[in-house]
Amino acid sequence: MNRFIVLLSYALRETSKSRVILVLIITSFSIAFSVVFFTSGILAGFTNTLEEGAIIAFSHLIIGPNGDDLKIKNIKTIAEKIVNTQNVESVTARSYGIVGIKYKDKFINPYVAAGVDLGTDINTSEIFKKIIEGNYLTTREPKEIVLGTTLADALVSGSAYDEEKIDVGEEVEISSLTGKSQKYKVRGIIDAKTFQPNWTLYINKKELEKLDDKRKDGEILVKLKDPNKIEETKDLIEKQNLEIQVYTWRQQSGFIENIISAVSFITGLINGQILVSIFIIISIILFINVTQKKRQIGILKAMGATNKFIIGIYLIETLIYSVLSYLLGFLIFISIHLYYADHPTPLLIGDFRTVIDVQKIWISAITLSIAAFGGSFIPAYMAAKTKIVDVMRGVV
Repeated sequence: MNRFIVLLSYALRETSKSRVILVLIITSFSIAFSVVFFTSGILAGFTNTLEEGAIIAFSHLIIGPNGDDLKIKNIKTIAEKIVNTQNVESVTARSYGIVGIKYKDKFINPYVAAGVDLGTDINTSEIFKKIIEGNYLTTREPKEIVLGTTLADALVSGSAYDEEKIDVGEEVEISSLTGKSQKYKVRGIIDAKTFQPNWTLYINKKELEKLDDKRKDGEILVKLKDPNKIEETKDLIEKQNLEIQVYTWRQQSGFIENIISAVSFITGLINGQILVSIFIIISIILFINVTQKKRQIGILKAMGATNKFIIGIYLIETLIYSVLSYLLGFLIFISIHLYYADHPTPLLIGDFRTVIDVQKIWISAITLSIAAFGGSFIPAYMAAKTKIVDVMRGVV
């Protein structure tokens, strides 16, 4: 312990003498640290945004018909068994149909028409929370519909992203492939920040089945009490042999994994380059420092300092640089994070915010410190190998 205190005291004195070097190192390191923390925050932020959008669109688990069937047989019995399964909070049945929407001189086909069971949908799905204009569906007004924002855009001008939406209260005509048609009023517009629901027409389940009943009872959405136990719950449902197909929201939205993989690759590449830069920066700075202090090192060795003591001095200096840089870099990251928390960036996939991932921050800090110590070891070893005779002769 006394040895460490002596090393720390000497290292602090040496770093305080070279204030310009201290400022340069801390500035460059703190920026590097903050960039690594920020890239981790971006990755976690994108992941959260995409996952929230997928869960809004699909809920936690999706139950589909078995094999090539379009309908789930005995859906009431199956729904009761699923809702009584451990970790299941609620379920709701949906029907789906292929329809066209006519508004004035425009005719648009939505991605799908979703027939919603209003008695159970609000307890299971998060779609109703994404209303940006008007209101959600109600049993009191069966002749009303809700449109995804992209679909509402396309109905007016044909462009899906010009923000010229159909007005709430406007009347449209919905027709199915069976030749049936009916007029409905637009009750609300939702923006779920993801593709499928924003191109979907939401309608009372019974109303849709009047127009198109080919995919009546085509799906059951399942909300879980603990989303972290999604795989265990999926297994529990499958073991009941209900002749259904069970999917997680991840299986229904594989594109999310692809996007996250691409962002992970980019952030990993940036972090790798920063690690190499830190290794090189500390190596160059300490190498110059060692070259300039050959005489001081020689005097220390003449006074009996061992090679381990000399190496220890430079490693402690690196520790001081790393701790100060980490603290400053973390403050920079927190400032950016707090700004994004209050001013999220609106994207088509959701409102983007950075996320503090404590585990990744610690891993990044340890990795960056290892890179710094690795870069400092070679100059420290060179300093330890300084020969007193060479210093006395003036060989540098």
